[in-house]
Amino acid sequence: MKKKWLWFTLLFSCLLFIHPSSVSADEFNVLNYDIDIQLQEDGSADVVEKITYEFDGHFNGVFFDLETIGLPDVTEYEVSVADTEDGKGAVPFKEASTEAVGTYTANYEKGILHFKVFQPSDDQKRTFIYQYKMKDAVTSYKDTAEFNRRVVGSNWEQEIEHVYVTIRLPKPVADADDLKVWAHGSLRGRSERLSDQQTVTLEVNGNSSNQFVEAHVIFPTSIVPANQNIVNKEMKEEILAKEAKMAEDANNKRKFYMYLIYGLCGLGIVIAVAATFYVRKKVGKKAVTTLHQEHLYDIPKDVSPAVMHQLLTRKVPGSREITATMMDLVRKRWLTITEEEVVDTKFLKKNKSKETYRIALSGMEGIQPMLAHESYLVDWLIKIIGNGESVLLTEVEAYGKKDQKKAKRFMNRFQTWQKIVKKQADKEQFIDAKDSKFKAIVMGVGMALFILLMIVMVITGLQDAFYPIPFIAMVAVFILFCIQWAKFFPIYTQKGVDETAKWFAFKQMLIDISHLNMADVGSIVIWDHYLVYAISLGVSKEVINALKMNFPQAEIDHMMIAPYYFGPMGFHTSNAFSNSFESSINHAVGNAITNASSSGGSGGGFSGGSSFGGGGGGGGGAF
Repeated sequence: MKKKWLWFTLLFSCLLFIHPSSVSADEFNVLNYDIDIQLQEDGSADVVEKITYEFDGHFNGVFFDLETIGLPDVTEYEVSVADTEDGKGAVPFKEASTEAVGTYTANYEKGILHFKVFQPSDDQKRTFIYQYKMKDAVTSYKDTAEFNRRVVGSNWEQEIEHVYVTIRLPKPVADADDLKVWAHGSLRGRSERLSDQQTVTLEVNGNSSNQFVEAHVIFPTSIVPANQNIVNKEMKEEILAKEAKMAEDANNKRKFYMYLIYGLCGLGIVIAVAATFYVRKKVGKKAVTTLHQEHLYDIPKDVSPAVMHQLLTRKVPGSREITATMMDLVRKRWLTITEEEVVDTKFLKKNKSKETYRIALSGMEGIQPMLAHESYLVDWLIKIIGNGESVLLTEVEAYGKKDQKKAKRFMNRFQTWQKIVKKQADKEQFIDAKDSKFKAIVMGVGMALFILLMIVMVITGLQDAFYPIPFIAMVAVFILFCIQWAKFFPIYTQKGVDETAKWFAFKQMLIDISHLNMADVGSIVIWDHYLVYAISLGVSKEVINALKMNFPQAEIDHMMIAPYYFGPMGFHTSNAFSNSFESSINHAVGNAITNASSSGGSGGGFSGGSSFGGGGGGGGGAF
C-alpha cells in the first residue's frame, strides 16, 4: 500500500479532466446557437435562431421552447432543417399534427410556444432553424428606446458550446455613444458594439446548462419612429445607473473569485514546494547500497518467506505467502502433506470423488523452532478449521462459505496473521524510523492539494469563472508532487538497502537459473529452501524448470518440498499441492469477504444578475 495512494491520486486527478462516457447509448451535444435579431422601425423584431446539434446515436427529432410572456403571441413562424452547420441548404418543414418526418408542431401554453420538430438523426450534425417575428420587442420611453430580452432561455439542461447573438438596429445611430449594450448571464461572456453604429454582438463560449443569456440595448427613439409600444416616462438615467451598478458588482465578483482562485492555487503550490523541501532536508541523502552483484547464490538471511515478502514489497502477505509458509513448515518437518480422495457432495448422486490434500502435524520436533506467525497459522488452519491434528484443503476452502460468523472469524484471523508478519518484519529494522512520519506528511499534503483542487473546480463550476493559468499551474504541481514521491518511500536504513539488494540479486539468480552453472548453486538439498522463497518471489516456475533440466526424478522425490509442488504423478501433473493450496486460500478469502460484508445496509464581460428582460424560460433538447 506504500505507493498505491500516490498512483491512485495521480490517476484520479487525470480522470477529472477526461470527459466521462455516458452510460446511455444515445446522447447529443449543442455545438452552436446563433441568433440573429433584426429590429424594425415599428419596434418589432425579425428573429432567426440556428441551433446546431451533434447526435451520437438515434434521435427522432428535437424540441424548442420560445417564451413570449408580456409580448403578443408569435404568429409568423417558420421551421427548417439543414444538414450543414451554417444552415445553408435548409429544407422548410410543414406544420402538422401527424408527427411525420418533415413536419413540426407549434403549441402555446402559458406564454410559451412549444416547437416539436420531427426529423430522425443518426450519428450526425444537423442545424434546426426557427424564424419568427416578435411584436413590441422594443419599448420607447420619452428619452430612449430599449430592447431587453433573454435571448437564450434558462431551461437548456445541457451546456451549449458556443452562443453568438447579433442584434441590428433599423439604421445607424448618429452618435456611437447613443448606442449602448449590456449583457447578463455567464461571467465568461463578452458583448461588443460594432463600428457600423448599428450592430451589437454577444458571445459566450461554453454556456453552462440552465444559464440564460440576456441582451439589454438602448438607443435613440428616432431609430424606431413607428413603434407603438410607448411608455411616457424618462428611463435613460435609471437604466444607466442600474447597469453601472450591475457592471460594478459583476467586476467585483470577478475580482473576488479571481483572487480566491489565484490564492487557493498559490497556497497549494506553496504548500507543495515547502513540504518537498522540508521532507527532503529532514530525510537527507537516502542510503545507497554498495552491493552491485547481479546474482547471489546464497540465501541472504534465513527469514521466513512471508517476512521476506513484507520486507521487500512493504505489502501485506497474501495466499502465496501462506502457501510458502506451509511449504517451509514441511521443510522444517513440522508438517506433512498427503493426497486424499474425498466424496464431492455436489456430485453425491453420481458417487464422484475429488482429489485434495491433507495437511497434518508431523508429530515430531522440527529442525527449527516455529516463529510467531508460523505457530499462529498452524493453530488457525489445523486446530480451528481442522480437527486439531490435520485439515483438508476442501475444509479450508469451504470454511465460512455459508456461515457469516465463520466468514468474519476467517477474515479477522487472516488480518491478524498479516499483522504478526509485519511486526516480525519490523524487528529486522529495514525501514528508517522517519519513514512513517514523513510518509504521513506527504500523504497529508497530497490530500490537501487534492481538496484545494476540488474547491477550485467547484468554485469554477458554480460561478462559471475559469482562470486557466493558476488552475493549470496547480494541476501541474499536484501531478509532479505525486510523481516525485511515488518511488521515494519507503525510506530504508543502510541495512535495509543492502539486504534488499541481496534479495533482489538472489531473485535474479532464480530467474536466470536455467542459464547458470548449477555447480555454483550447490547440492539438491539446498533447492528445498530455495523453492520456498521462489514461491513467494513469484519465480517458482523458473526453479521447477531448472530442477527438471538438471536433476533426475529419483533425486527430486527425496526432497521435502519439490514433490508436493510437482504432485504425486511427477512433472506433468496439474494437481500439485502448491497450486491447489493457493487456490483454496484465495477461494476461502473470497467467500469470507463476500459473506462478512453482506450483513445489511442500504444503499466587456457579462454582468451578473439580470435586467429583467422578457423571456427566460425557453430551452430545448432532443427526443
